[in-house]
Amino acid sequence: MASLTTSAAPRLVLHFDVNETIMVADPAGGDSFEDVLNKMLAKTAFVRRKDGASLHDEWKDGAAAPDELEWRDGVSLHDDRGDPEQALWLRWEKPDDGSRAFRWDEVHRKTFTETFKRFSGIKQELAAQLRLPPGDWDACFKTDDGQHHRFLPAFFETLRVLLDSGRDVSLVIRTFGSDGPTVALALRAWIAGRHPTVKAPQQAPDWVQRDRIFAGKYDAEGRYTLTPPLNDDGRGACLDEAAAVALMEEPRSATVIRDDYAWWAKHDEAPAAGKPFWITRGSDCHHIFFDDHIRNSDRKSIVAARCRSAPGEAFQPLDGPATRALHGAYLVRVPTLLPVRDQRWFLDRIRECEQRRLELLGPLLA
Repeated sequence: MASLTTSAAPRLVLHFDVNETIMVADPAGGDSFEDVLNKMLAKTAFVRRKDGASLHDEWKDGAAAPDELEWRDGVSLHDDRGDPEQALWLRWEKPDDGSRAFRWDEVHRKTFTETFKRFSGIKQELAAQLRLPPGDWDACFKTDDGQHHRFLPAFFETLRVLLDSGRDVSLVIRTFGSDGPTVALALRAWIAGRHPTVKAPQQAPDWVQRDRIFAGKYDAEGRYTLTPPLNDDGRGACLDEAAAVALMEEPRSATVIRDDYAWWAKHDEAPAAGKPFWITRGSDCHHIFFDDHIRNSDRKSIVAARCRSAPGEAFQPLDGPATRALHGAYLVRVPTLLPVRDQRWFLDRIRECEQRRLELLGPLLA
């Protein structure tokens, strides 16, 4: 198989999910700042069976009772002692003997550290990392309590470093919800120099204007289009998939897309029905999709990889195994506590993705 044609520094097309990836609150979804911190930990704390029996990530509620489980480091669920970091699993590869506590105990995911006090210190540390400095900041930067960053500073720092280094970066904000315009507002305020902690890029792009906010839709045959109903004046024609990709790949552009949750839900949350991103063989554009909900599973993952052999050809969806094989090159699952702790986390993953793109992805995309 031929390998992908790549350049040393391709144009980056960075897709960022919003809720629980770059935004630490979801008022529209009923999640407060505290709720999101709890969910962040619930998704990375892993349990295992005491008897050593297999416990797969896709197991259903009721597959094991609480008294049959322990944290993955061997500590009892009722024991608050020991290093809670040892119970977390932040890697892409699945552990052989454990599963996310979130899968087992969804009832308590919003009160996770109140139920399991072992992890309360980590939540307090994350909250401290996200605390706003004193000042009168734009509402778009503040959580519901008015005291914390609504969006991860690492998100803005990533864009600042790339733009100031001269990289050709296109930005695509992806969400199933209604928060895309809020991200656009925050981006414009950041570029204007009003961010509480991250300075604006030296050469500010004209990002996320009202004619760059779209809804992505699949039709009954699975064809993807972009439409502009989120613009209050309704301007702009519907774009087919090829035109939509060309729009997103425009140099130094930024686009907001409200994705098609109904289509994903209708198809039982199958990856191929999720938020699409695109790979064109021989293209100088490198799409990278960051999302906290990408799963190392052929079921119930959120990002749909679509590939074509050359410009002008139709995009075809990749199946689950082929999509999962793109992790670390085109897809990055985001354990959100990591970029909270490290403002260079997204930058490091981008560098790794660019290196991985130069390797053996040709056969994986065949």
